[in-house]
Amino acid sequence: MVGRRYQWEQIRTEYVTGGDDVTHATLIAKYGCAASLLKKHSVLQHWTQDRREYREMTRRETLRVSAHNEAEMRVRHIQAAKQLQGIAMTQLRRKMQPHEVRERNAEGVEQTRIVPPEIESEMSTGEIRAWIKDGIALERAASGVDDEIKARVEAEVEGMFDQLRAELPIETYQQVLKALATHVDSQPDRVKPN
Repeated sequence: MVGRRYQWEQIRTEYVTGGDDVTHATLIAKYGCAASLLKKHSVLQHWTQDRREYREMTRRETLRVSAHNEAEMRVRHIQAAKQLQGIAMTQLRRKMQPHEVRERNAEGVEQTRIVPPEIESEMSTGEIRAWIKDGIALERAASGVDDEIKARVEAEVEGMFDQLRAELPIETYQQVLKALATHVDSQPDRVKPN
């Protein structure tokens, strides 16, 4: 009796690239081969090692693509922030200093006139201020500046509490925490101690 031929490369690829649900047992059930035969091919061809390497390669590539996409998004956010700030600064200059405007008069003759400050700005001073502030906030967020500062401040605060915990008797430390918690609860934008 001639033995059945299996597509070992296909079975190997399915195992190596499959999820955790693709096991030797599921492949044996799917393809109808003997467990000892599949195990022999798996060991000789290093399927388990290849699977680990494939997953690591996939993880690294996913991280690379994700980092690339995040970098592109940050660049777009920074560009948008600079555009916001640029538009606002143009409007602010119009409000702050006289400027020339070219226009055609009733006869169709082009002429230049000097426009005094605050006459032709499309935005109020409050809107300009908000655009500049929003542009700066967007640029800081896209650059990760706020995250770095927050992490540094949180680490410093945590360090201060660790030092207090080490230097004070436990009862005193708990009283300090209670007093701080009462104070911090009355100011919701503050960092709360652990």
